[in-house]
Amino acid sequence: MFQCYAENGFTPRLLMFLSAYRHVAPEDLPALGFQTFEILETGRVGEFVLRFIGRHSWLRNIFFSIIFLIVLLCIIWVKTAPWSYNSIKPIEWIFWGMLAFFALIPVHEGLHALAYRLSGARNVRVEAHWRQGYFLALAPRFVADRRSFFFVAFLPFVLITGAHGLTIVFIKAEWVTGVWGSLIMHTLGCVGDFSVVRLFLDRSDCEVVTYDDLSGTTYFLYRKKTG
Repeated sequence: MFQCYAENGFTPRLLMFLSAYRHVAPEDLPALGFQTFEILETGRVGEFVLRFIGRHSWLRNIFFSIIFLIVLLCIIWVKTAPWSYNSIKPIEWIFWGMLAFFALIPVHEGLHALAYRLSGARNVRVEAHWRQGYFLALAPRFVADRRSFFFVAFLPFVLITGAHGLTIVFIKAEWVTGVWGSLIMHTLGCVGDFSVVRLFLDRSDCEVVTYDDLSGTTYFLYRKKTG
């Protein structure tokens, strides 16, 4: 298991994304009325994602609608491009798209880590779990609320999707077909981020927080909203 650490030092912050519980220790949450409703262990990530995919929800429908829209736009773009694709080998562009996707993995997780830092986390690490085939950013003992966690979860999706879109719009070249492949694969790879956000939305009537312990297990807690 590869781990990349970024600890202590200066923590840049954007006030609007700071977690309201950044100074609260995880062990103090029960005294504040929070109780655990979900525990995500490292070995259960695949099961967790499959549960999100298999369960009907508006967030899942939005995720698959985004995938469908991107694929549809890709087909339209290929059909209406101002050059001939007779000489293009689809397998070749799929290959380059896959390479670009794998190159983006550290960028994606780095953006998660950056978002954690901007939310007030002091210790952040990125882990690669090669056997299970996934990567994740963790902020041990940092308590994130709904607003800060949404920022952490969606920052890579928004920025990387936007970068792909700008490349497709402004660069007129046949190799941009590979960018479409990278965009589709990256969006599919964001399913884990959408899966975790669902836990917050399932308890929209409550206040939800989350934190990682030192071993990498993630806890989700809730309490009834007051006031």
